[in-house]
Amino acid sequence: MADSLQRAFHFLADARAFLHYAAGRDDNKLSWEAQDRAAAKSIGIADKQGMDATNWMRTYFRHARTIERAAAKLLKESPTQRPTLYSQFRR
Repeated sequence: MADSLQRAFHFLADARAFLHYAAGRDDNKLSWEAQDRAAAKSIGIADKQGMDATNWMRTYFRHARTIERAAAKLLKESPTQRPTLYSQFRR
């Protein structure tokens, strides 16, 4: 799991950096055009072979699901927060 989580993080970080660089500013919008450019440059793909946008987006969502599942698992495993003194006082 740790290896797939690390790969997912690096892919999404590469995609985000690409979007910022392509826009020339802090811009996280993955437009249709950005998807095509990212796929053509194989952003986040280790072997750097050009691919079509459909397959690149499949890879994007697979990595996004990996991150989402890990985050959900961590949240589920985290202890519930005890009520603070203030919240007890309000009751």
